[in-house]
Amino acid sequence: MLFNFFKKNFFSLYLVFFFIISNVYSISVSPQRYELFLSEGEEKEIRFLVVNDRDFEQEIMISSTPWHILEENKNINTEEWFSYKPQKLFLKPKEEAIVICSIKCPKQAVGFLNNMLSFTEGQKYAGIISLIITVPVYVIIKDKSNFDIEISSLIFRTNPVSKKNEILVGIENKGNVYIRPKGKVEIYKTKKLVYSYTFGEMYPIFVKEKGYLFLPYEEKNILKDGKYKVCLELNLWDSLNIKKEKDFVIKNNLWILKN
Repeated sequence: MLFNFFKKNFFSLYLVFFFIISNVYSISVSPQRYELFLSEGEEKEIRFLVVNDRDFEQEIMISSTPWHILEENKNINTEEWFSYKPQKLFLKPKEEAIVICSIKCPKQAVGFLNNMLSFTEGQKYAGIISLIITVPVYVIIKDKSNFDIEISSLIFRTNPVSKKNEILVGIENKGNVYIRPKGKVEIYKTKKLVYSYTFGEMYPIFVKEKGYLFLPYEEKNILKDGKYKVCLELNLWDSLNIKKEKDFVIKNNLWILKN
């Protein structure tokens, strides 16, 4: 039934797909995010470069939306610490423009503040579908931020898609600041290093949330039953290191963390 639907509607679906793909790169915004470390009352001005990559004039509307609000910061309105200008752009083909954001760290804020700036094609030029590009702005409050994580799980498996072995390291964010994990994982049996992998930046993990590190296991020998220790070192923003370790056992091919 599903096959017949696609067969009958192939041309219509193709037009929709082509229209969406043809609009994907119609505007570009850089940088893709800002991460600022500010003290109470400190001010900072940041800029986003917007480029019209199409061969026709475009109207671009700019809007702001708060995101991932900590319970401790719920009484802080976005307007208290974040403003931007202009709110609309008219760009000719290949023309560039600058959007300026003014940031002021509120005195009562803790952990981090997060706001999303969205750039939307105007219907006047974009047609039926409008592209929206959203970029985040993070303000991490100096002296009121706590970076802490916990290794919450450890899984060895065969990836269902690639069919290759991999290790999944579960991480729980126990601090009050979001993190983007990157760093190194090592596994020891007594004092012997049996696995080591350095990984680049992965998906963010927000406060009180859990995430996974997906690490390839390319060793020929699978780890046998016994006692082990996993050591995790995270490098955050090139200035802060977090080190955690946890004992675990392998029993009947199951990896079991010890409390």
